[in-house]
Amino acid sequence: ENDIKAVNELIEKLMEDKRKVIKIERYNCNPHEFMEVFDGVETIIATRFHAMILSLVMNKITIPISYSKKMNNVVKDMPTSIGIINISDITEQEIKEIIENYQKPNMSEVINLSNAQFKELDNLIRKE
Repeated sequence: ENDIKAVNELIEKLMEDKRKVIKIERYNCNPHEFMEVFDGVETIIATRFHAMILSLVMNKITIPISYSKKMNNVVKDMPTSIGIINISDITEQEIKEIIENYQKPNMSEVINLSNAQFKELDNLIRKE
């Protein structure tokens, strides 16, 4: 879906000194290798839904660049607000502001809520 092309276009919009500190990592069908690299990363600019979820669960600074209502809704429903950028009107200043004001969300609260997701369904099944 032209992800690398889009990433390169975004990087080109950054100042030269900012470009030097960015390293692009791609998933190459080796989950262990990818997770090893991912674990060492401090900040994720997530352009994919699953990248956003993974980085949040792994307690990374997560800057979602949204292309869908699905991403927007997940961020909106989080108990701790994090910034989200719409892909159609992204600016370097907006990314900078989100990073500077970022507060890591309490993911344990989200995980606890997710554990109760099917509680009513479980109760219904048990009644049968």
